[in-house]
Order: sequence, then structure tokens, then C-alpha cells
Amino acid sequence: MKVSLFVWLLFHNCLPTKESLVRRGVVQVVDDVCLLGCGSQETVERLFFCCNSFATSWHCVQYWLGFSSADTVVIKEHFVQFG
Repeated sequence: MKVSLFVWLLFHNCLPTKESLVRRGVVQVVDDVCLLGCGSQETVERLFFCCNSFATSWHCVQYWLGFSSADTVVIKEHFVQFG
């Protein structure tokens, strides 16, 4: 149940990234940059697939599972590829 809720939140861009918090008026626009200070806007796609710190976790999981792929940076396309 928890995984399906996470996936639903992920697909609907409802995870509490800074981009979504700005959209909801929780934080100011000037505070939407990545937590690690790279200067980019913190979005779901950036955190999971592009961020040098967080995205490397996904590559470690792929290595651990013993496969490699050409990853897309679009959440729904990524799910189709591996779902």
C-alpha cells in the first residue's frame, strides 16, 4: 500500500519537492533550488534522474540488480520501461 501511494504521488507530481511547495505557496520562489546547492530547480525528475547526488542511488540499484539501461528523465516513461 505504501509503495502504491508513493507511485501515485510521484505520477501526479505531489511529492514535497521544492517546486511543488512553491506551486502550493508553502515556500517562496527564491527557495526552489536544489537542497545540495547545484543551483537548479528541485523537481521530481531532477531529484530522481539528474541530480548528481540523489540520482546516483538509482544507478547503484541498477548495478546491484545487474542491469543497465538508457534511462529517460520522464517519470511515466521510466515506469513504462521498467514496469
